[in-house]
Amino acid sequence: MYTPHSVTVYNICRDGTVCIAFLDGVFLDASSGGGVMKYGAVSEDAAALFIPLDCRAVDPAGGQEQSFCEPGAFDRLDNRGAFWTIGPRDRRSCADCFFVRGKVVEPELSFAEIRDRYADVFRVSSAAVRDFGSERMRHWQIGGK
Repeated sequence: MYTPHSVTVYNICRDGTVCIAFLDGVFLDASSGGGVMKYGAVSEDAAALFIPLDCRAVDPAGGQEQSFCEPGAFDRLDNRGAFWTIGPRDRRSCADCFFVRGKVVEPELSFAEIRDRYADVFRVSSAAVRDFGSERMRHWQIGGK
């Protein structure tokens, strides 16, 4: 899999804690909307983020390597700094989850403020594990809006 990009993943937990993970070696396919879809609907800004299952995640504040944790369990962890997760906001995951192209470490800013300051900022809208094929092709496929 071709993985030339880096992203920063933000998880805002239900208790207000902001958890950040820096992922290097991902593929981000971002597009600006305005196009008309096959059935007449107008598409919005969208992104597809492909994260290899063996992708290395790092806490950008301390440089500590992080392990992946399922979204449902992440919000209940006591030591979230050693873990990272990604998934759409719902009853099983954090209150909010979004990603930014590049290394952007601004925990005091909201999603809206980060989106105003940086290009390619997307709220996670879908997540799927693609755990098949060769080892090099196994990945998470994340949708963003």
